Amino acid sequence: GTTRRAAKMVIVNIDHPEVEEFITLKMREEQKVAGLVTGSTICKRYLDKIMAAAQKENTTDWKKNAVLRAVMREAKDLAIPLNYIFRALQLVDQGKKTFPLEVYDTHYESGAYQTVTGQNANNSIRITNDFFDAVENNDDWSLIGRLTGKATKTMKARDLWHTVCDAAWNSADPGTQYDTTINEWHTCPEDGRINASNPCSEYMFLDDTACNLASLNLVKFYDEKTGVFNIEEF
Repeated sequence: GTTRRAAKMVIVNIDHPEVEEFITLKMREEQKVAGLVTGSTICKRYLDKIMAAAQKENTTDWKKNAVLRAVMREAKDLAIPLNYIFRALQLVDQGKKTFPLEVYDTHYESGAYQTVTGQNANNSIRITNDFFDAVENNDDWSLIGRLTGKATKTMKARDLWHTVCDAAWNSADPGTQYDTTINEWHTCPEDGRINASNPCSEYMFLDDTACNLASLNLVKFYDEKTGVFNIEEF
């Protein structure tokens, strides 16, 4: 009933100066979601408990209310901000019963995921055979400044590859594109090299070219009465 969410392919070369930050981007954003979900759940639970304890004893004076004091201490130990704890007491004084706080979940269309970056992007790194040779031989690998052409940082290729693997295990990104192999299979090398692909990576060709995707409704070729799929029309 709605249009598809737009997707984009974002590719960074394996020798780019910012590739390390790019590799871990999705992983760090996923961790933010975990923090939002867990933090909002705990905050809501304990702020409501604080308000319930104050209401039960009919006082927001935590010095006179041992139950309230204990719950407030638990909330503080769980890193719930003090201003929220005291705001809960102020709400009780105003006659409120519960703390107005949204609890997030891990649904991919939830508010938590809407607040983090990169959710409509396929992040991939462009890897050369030289890099894999360096990984295999445990050689150094340098990140090259795009303006100066000089090395900005040097590390073990295996360490960088382990970072890629760890990030992909945590968040399914980044994807990998094999630059050397792709250009070895290039059918129009005289017109330029292949630098990227479409978001789903089935179309690899020259810059500023495109493949218009089409679709067929297979149900239209199926006869429900006979249970036969019309192969000839298809």
